[in-house]
Amino acid sequence: MESQEEFSHFKEALWHDLQPVGALEELLVEKIAIECWRLRRAIKYETEEMRRGSAFVTIPTGVPMDKILRYQIAINRQLFQAMNQLERLQRARAGDVVPAPINIEVSGDR
Repeated sequence: MESQEEFSHFKEALWHDLQPVGALEELLVEKIAIECWRLRRAIKYETEEMRRGSAFVTIPTGVPMDKILRYQIAINRQLFQAMNQLERLQRARAGDVVPAPINIEVSGDR
């Protein structure tokens, strides 16, 4: 079971590790904490779904598992985006030359 106290300790540890300066960096550290917590929750649900299938040797399929995996993908995308933004801000604040981000559009059309 999750608790607000556990989340607060986790967020404080991230705050200590990432040392945000300013409102934007603080916002990104908060977002990173939330996304990590959401990912942790998704992994718990995935484990529960695998237990329902009564076998850890095979990967369960079906609607619940598909939803969990899509949710994890979305969380990972948001988490890494926030981490990259924070890193860029902190590097720029430290005086590093930070090149513009590269945006790539991927399409399934041929």
